[in-house]
Amino acid sequence: MTNNGVSLDNVAMLLNEAFRGVSDDVEFKERLTDLELALENQDWVRLTWQADQEFSRGGLRTICKLARIMFLKNPLINRGVKLQSFYVFGRGVNISAKDDDINAIVQRFLDDQHNQRELTGEIARKQKDIDLRLDGNLFLVLFMHPVTGNLRVSDIATSEIEDIITNPENKSETWFYKRVWTYQEFDINTGNQTEKTATRYYRDFRYTKGKDIQKIGNFDVDPNSIYHVKTGSFSDWRFGVSEVYSTLDWAKAYTTFLSDFATVIRALARFAWNLKTSGGSQAIQAAKAKLGTTFATGALGVETNPPPTTAATYINQDTPLDPIRTANSTTSADQGQPIRHMVASGFGLPDPMLSGDPNQGTLATAKSLDRPTELGFLDRQELWKEIYATLLDYALYCAVVASQGPLKPFGQTVLNEYDELTVAFNEGIDKNISIKFPSILVRDIAEFMQAILIGATLNGQTPTIIPDKKFLAKLVLTELGIDDVDEVVDMWYPDDTAMVDTNPELTAPMNDLNNQLEALREAIASLTTN
Repeated sequence: MTNNGVSLDNVAMLLNEAFRGVSDDVEFKERLTDLELALENQDWVRLTWQADQEFSRGGLRTICKLARIMFLKNPLINRGVKLQSFYVFGRGVNISAKDDDINAIVQRFLDDQHNQRELTGEIARKQKDIDLRLDGNLFLVLFMHPVTGNLRVSDIATSEIEDIITNPENKSETWFYKRVWTYQEFDINTGNQTEKTATRYYRDFRYTKGKDIQKIGNFDVDPNSIYHVKTGSFSDWRFGVSEVYSTLDWAKAYTTFLSDFATVIRALARFAWNLKTSGGSQAIQAAKAKLGTTFATGALGVETNPPPTTAATYINQDTPLDPIRTANSTTSADQGQPIRHMVASGFGLPDPMLSGDPNQGTLATAKSLDRPTELGFLDRQELWKEIYATLLDYALYCAVVASQGPLKPFGQTVLNEYDELTVAFNEGIDKNISIKFPSILVRDIAEFMQAILIGATLNGQTPTIIPDKKFLAKLVLTELGIDDVDEVVDMWYPDDTAMVDTNPELTAPMNDLNNQLEALREAIASLTTN
């Protein structure tokens, strides 16, 4: 058995030689390169034999290219990736902070036009989730304005990151990223473009000890830092792997299956009718002459025996003419479903959702999700909560350390026990940021609203709980999928004194409850003292 002319025996020999106690690290790496080349064909790069080692940068780049091409060309890959993104961000996300000064920085970051195009806008959010699924990596460059502390975010293509330098004693601690890229230099005077290659290092935004390093070897260290997000790989790998990697082979196999099926149907369609005659060879020749074309023999190529018009009928005393029957003559297209199920499994989606097959979908599947699929979407939302929380926390840091940062009066930089530079806010400053996604299931809205009503009023029973009306409004608007919830609530309740209803008839039950609790606490304290 061979793979593009490379026999599996040769591959096995390479494997044996590669792992036969090779002591020279250089020779070992060369053997791995031989294995990559041996199992590489025009469509896929198979690196699964080396699961305990990281993929080479060349291998990862090839996987990313294949994933992106399949996303553009293969309907299953395209739908699977987009469907997941729609469920995660389709109803938006609401981000705000309770403290007004903190919230001003949060909204400044989210509303910045550059950040809207790159990460925080509706289109950008979905696109970044798609990029992360296809590449397995996001390299976000963080640009801090030294005076205002305004934070902007840009993206570096995964293919441009050549290497990740980590702490030699702790590989989970990233220090620097080496970027090698090609760009077109444009000459305004001549209008000509010249291709050039550049190399630069970037510091990881958490590695504050490296802030003063300006060069590594002959290459500059960029003053801006990088926030790296990886998925699809193992915790001890430096780079992520495309999340669609496990589905590529099966998606291609399903495409091949359908293509072969269409080829068979097309071949059968070349013969539409089956004519039987009992007149022997003479009758057969007469039928051929009657039905044959004269295009090649007619004057100037004119057809003198055109085919019958649509719905015409052949009439003969003893010559039946029946249509070719294709039923049960070939494999059914439905027999390829197990292959498609493998693609759906790789995405963590039910097959009716991935295929969009109306014969499988029902009202139940449209308004509900099986628990594993729902948890998968919720887990993805938690990932993006962590990403936004990390970026916003860094935005607060920038607003403190900048020379004229708006949060400079409310915090100061300190060194923690690990000699890392952090920010400590003054007492009374609540720097907690709320990041909420609306429910991914539409059917939950009525139930959720009912739960809010019961929780706010204890279903009309005494004592009645008077909730924070501002908080209650945020819950309702978030569940309804309203954009800019924080701004809408601030417009409704511009004065914090309006947050709690002061109607004595409504607050009296709550006051009575508080008085009873206070009396109980005093009684317990008295018993303890005695």
